[in-house]
Amino acid sequence: MTEAERDPAAARPGEHPVAHRLRALREGAAAWERLHALLDEGADRPNLHRPDGTPWSSREVYAHFARYQSSNAAQLHRLLAGVQPLPPSGVDENEQNERWAAEDRALTLEKARAWCDATTRLVSALAMSMPPELWARYGRWYADDVLAPHYESHIRYIESGGREGA
Repeated sequence: MTEAERDPAAARPGEHPVAHRLRALREGAAAWERLHALLDEGADRPNLHRPDGTPWSSREVYAHFARYQSSNAAQLHRLLAGVQPLPPSGVDENEQNERWAAEDRALTLEKARAWCDATTRLVSALAMSMPPELWARYGRWYADDVLAPHYESHIRYIESGGREGA
């Protein structure tokens, strides 16, 4: 299996960082449109999605992305200011998702969607403003939540009725 098959958002051999960034963000935007449509279509279903814990609604998936994108936006701001990113928190991802889900329970679907749409635009804009050398070193990691592989794992989960993905 090639690197591109394992990680479709990874740079292709010989691909310049600017071309890689444009391709990865375009593919991410297309996947986001698909996921957005699926989430809105299933907005009234309480158990649309279940990655590893309790079932998630569309509202919870939107809030999940908004949380991760907000965190990554802070890291991208640090990088663009010439400051090293903060080290990972060390908190288990499932624990983090559960804590954030509890904190976000009061959000309406509309507020979660609007928050997610805003953070998606912010992270995409920050990623586009990265100099090529920063993108090559960090872009793939801190823009992960606006790239196709993350979205597609959620899409596969929803489209397969929970049999694959996320």
